[in-house]
Amino acid sequence: MLLSCSTQDFAPRHGDEGAVRLLGEAGFGALDFNLNHYKVRETLDPFWTVSYEDLKEYAVKMKKVAK
Repeated sequence: MLLSCSTQDFAPRHGDEGAVRLLGEAGFGALDFNLNHYKVRETLDPFWTVSYEDLKEYAVKMKKVAK
């Protein structure tokens, strides 16, 4: 059985990479890599204005961190 958790509650304080590492160290075998915390600050955060290729590159990076 895999235990999973969402990164959403940890990312605002620890960043995406920090949340992934923290939850991995806590023993979760699966993560819901959530981007809702960006939606809340959409007007302040440039995350959603980057290109599709940059978003894809970011997702690949986070996948490597998770592994």
